[in-house]
Amino acid sequence: LISFSRISFYLCCAKCHRCEGYINQSMPTYDSLVSSLYRVNLFQPGKLCLKNISKLNSLMGDPAKELKIIHLAGTNGKGSVSFKIAKTLECSGYTTGLFVSPHISSFRERIQINGKLITEDEVVEHLTKVNALCEENEIPATFFERVTATAFSHFKHSKAEVVVLEAGLGGRLDATNIITPILSIITSIGLDHTKILGETIEAIANEKAGIIKPGVPVIVGKSCPFDQLKRIASSKNSRAIRPEDVEANPYPNPYTMNPDELDYDTENSYTASSSLAYLKTRNILPKINDECILSGVKIRPPCRFEILSVNSGSKKIKVVLDVAHNPIAIEKLVKMLKRKFPGKNFRFMIGMSRDKDIKKILRTVGNEINNSPRGGLHFARASTPRAASFDEIEQIKNEVFSDWRRENVSFDERNYVIEEASLEVKACIRQVLNKTDEENEVVVICGSVFIMCEVRQALGYNEPADSSVIEETVGIKNCATQDNLSQK
Repeated sequence: LISFSRISFYLCCAKCHRCEGYINQSMPTYDSLVSSLYRVNLFQPGKLCLKNISKLNSLMGDPAKELKIIHLAGTNGKGSVSFKIAKTLECSGYTTGLFVSPHISSFRERIQINGKLITEDEVVEHLTKVNALCEENEIPATFFERVTATAFSHFKHSKAEVVVLEAGLGGRLDATNIITPILSIITSIGLDHTKILGETIEAIANEKAGIIKPGVPVIVGKSCPFDQLKRIASSKNSRAIRPEDVEANPYPNPYTMNPDELDYDTENSYTASSSLAYLKTRNILPKINDECILSGVKIRPPCRFEILSVNSGSKKIKVVLDVAHNPIAIEKLVKMLKRKFPGKNFRFMIGMSRDKDIKKILRTVGNEINNSPRGGLHFARASTPRAASFDEIEQIKNEVFSDWRRENVSFDERNYVIEEASLEVKACIRQVLNKTDEENEVVVICGSVFIMCEVRQALGYNEPADSSVIEETVGIKNCATQDNLSQK
């Protein structure tokens, strides 16, 4: 009798022959194991539920119960807030686990201890055990459920004192939501992943609020429907807390500032510092200190308004990398760009997933370009099946142009370039840099996290990255397995 996971595995190998090492060896290699992981639930959607991860966790000895966890959800900001909290805890002397998604250059970025990525050998050790449990017990666990179980196993084995755990999608049915944390945090609520989470702020807030646990307080970020989340928290005998209501926070309250001077990094830093101050003053994590809070929340993860100086021939060009990928994030990015680079024009290079509101994003960026004497917008396509095709982008671009003509908006079609399908991201960057005015323009590369690995490689970053074998798997022309999900 062949189990579900082994059937899926053989189907995958019949198509690509990349994973033969898994079948022929008692212990797979990192490349073959991670490649096969990306093909989990490739041929049918995985169902969002807690049954699989709960059973897996139980069979592993319930490592999730033994971990002291800070749990985060939110439309935007949860990755940055997680990173800032983890850095503060490390500074304060705690052995700190960090679980985030998606990654930029290496799968190993998702699971870290004190800033050190899980090693390839450790991935093989823990993920092999998880896969074996799935096979032996016929658990049809999804990509994200297996990764979450791997993280729990690694954190327990590494004796993490505190774990900062970022939810992957939503909250209520997310695989991370089998834990009882010491603190929950909801950073923001906006319209994203609407096909899965709901098409209104209220519906999405209900899903995110699923991480609120009985008796466990929840910090609620500024960009959230506080009254709704407060009612849900009260129904669970929990307390919803605004960041500004936390005592003894050494980070100044930014909401007393002029709203035009408030940017999303400041908002994320305040949410993080308030959460840390709460844990400190309630003696939940007493080693946290003000100096570490102030230094820790200043740190940003990669591709969050990351500013570079890039040499292009004789020119030295300012480049900003940011993973803003939905309308709210793009609006905040444009606002921050104008604050940081007053008087400059912006040349955008954007790669988007097809499930995003590309039309609204194009209008937001276009409003900035149309009111500037220079600049432009270049569309690129990442090597991932989630990426919007050039035909899809062309159709949306034409719709926006038609809207602008009806609205008598002045614009120049030549400022909106859909790069040739044959061009790799590296070639697109070269074209963008060649067209950039060194004195008057800033290049902004933003959108899907899936484009950033190729961007960083093109810009010469020397950092851990997965092999071409894994990259080919991620780029197969099928549904992206980690996102082939349904609540039905």
